[in-house]
Amino acid sequence: MDTEVTNYLELKLLGLAIDNQMNFKRHVSKVCKRASKQVGVLLRLRNMIPMHAELQIYKSAVLPLLTYSHVVWHFCCLSDTRKLERVQEKRPFEPFIAIEMIPTRIS
Repeated sequence: MDTEVTNYLELKLLGLAIDNQMNFKRHVSKVCKRASKQVGVLLRLRNMIPMHAELQIYKSAVLPLLTYSHVVWHFCCLSDTRKLERVQEKRPFEPFIAIEMIPTRIS
């Protein structure tokens, strides 16, 4: 009773893209792209909505993308880590991160 094992270049499991090299490069790129789009929308709306609403949107829309399956960030290369940090460093969210103690890649 031989069972053949299929080799995949990438497998998506619970929203986490796992490639055959286990480096998560593609997953980090997808997460950064989605989070950057949402941050870009918030940046365009920053003069139209109050700061507390902006923070609430950031916490509910952007932060979950960056913190879901955060354990894999420890296994990604330095350039991917930097991509994640750049998304978090975009203005106007730096004051929020300090004041609200929002978790970051570094903390």
